[in-house]
Amino acid sequence: MLSTTDIENGFALTDDGAVVAEVRFRERSPTWPDQTCAAYLERLDRRSAAVLDAVFGEAIARGHRRLRVQCAARDVTLREFYESVGLRFRGMSKGAALFERILDNDETRAPFPAVNYERLPVCIVLDNIRSQYNAGSFFRTADAAGIEKLFLCGITACPPAKTISKTALGAEDRVPWEHSWRPLEVIRGLRERGFEIAAIETGARSVDLFDWRPRFPVCVVFGNEVDGISPEVLEVCETRIRLPMLGLKHSLNVAVAGGVVIYELLRSHRHIGENSE
Repeated sequence: MLSTTDIENGFALTDDGAVVAEVRFRERSPTWPDQTCAAYLERLDRRSAAVLDAVFGEAIARGHRRLRVQCAARDVTLREFYESVGLRFRGMSKGAALFERILDNDETRAPFPAVNYERLPVCIVLDNIRSQYNAGSFFRTADAAGIEKLFLCGITACPPAKTISKTALGAEDRVPWEHSWRPLEVIRGLRERGFEIAAIETGARSVDLFDWRPRFPVCVVFGNEVDGISPEVLEVCETRIRLPMLGLKHSLNVAVAGGVVIYELLRSHRHIGENSE
């Protein structure tokens, strides 16, 4: 039977007298600059969803709005366990992986429930993206929308890379990816599998994103931040898509454009599914 007892600056969770978890409230921490109503899981002797649920409930009852924990970055099993019970990966610090869960109460948002889903039939090709931050952002968006695979081509950086991790926040470990110096071969392979090949590139032949009717599965190609998609790659793209630009600027940051396009594809795919039902 799980029960709680008070300890200095926190509480312990016990099972028939044996301590299985300890949570403390710390006023200062070099790792976490924001200390607002946060509890810290400092000891976990049993990796159990029931134990963590009891910890969450007790932390909420004591007025904490966040539960935070860290573990060795190389402990993949423990990292996966924390994610499976609703703790969100926040980043790395001095060789440690940091996780946090916003605790459910009337004043905070509940996290999205974990669900099993089919991957969105979309692949992304990044053609010579020079910024690792942008590559990391694509990983994060790709994970959020559940795309099938990310192809990193040419000079586009690939994991492991500290700068990618800064914006990917762990998504680089979850999204299937592949690096290739030959984007044309990648695209030919996807075309043979029935993918529509669409380039995100402004031009006379481009179709407005909101007028586009994608034929799933779809491969979307994004190009270099300065030079755009290389001419030889653009030539083999059967569809060209432009984003509506109503102001003085004629383009968006490539990672921002990626987020817009990927979520528009997610919306379109859901719409197709609802109509078929």
